Amino acid sequence: MAVVHQVAVSGEFNNVEVVCIAVHLYNTVYRGLDRDTQAYLSASVKCLQALCSTGKTTVMYGHFNLPSIDWSCYHCPDNPIYKEFLNFVNNYGLYQYANEPTRDCTTDFPQAET
Repeated sequence: MAVVHQVAVSGEFNNVEVVCIAVHLYNTVYRGLDRDTQAYLSASVKCLQALCSTGKTTVMYGHFNLPSIDWSCYHCPDNPIYKEFLNFVNNYGLYQYANEPTRDCTTDFPQAET
C-alpha cells in the first residue's frame, strides 16, 4: 500500500507548473514553449532544488522543452537557459533514463537521482 503525503511547495513558486507528491518523492514538471524566459527557468530550477533537498529519493517526470541537450555526454548549447538547467542536473546527480522520444517530441528531462 502506498502512502501519499502532501508536499508543501513554497508560495514563492506559485508561477511554476509543478505537481509534487511524496511516495518517495515524484515530481512532474512542464515548461511550455510560452515560458521561454531565463526568469521562469531560474524559478523552476530553484523550486526543484528545494524539492530535491528533502532527503527523500527523488524521481522527476516532465518536459522542459530543451531539445538541444545532448544527454549522451551531458552537453548543451552556450545558452544561459540550457546551462542553468544542465548545471542543476549535474549538481544534483540526476540521470536521464529515457533515451529516445516517448511521444512525438524529444525527451529532455532527467528522471531520477543516481
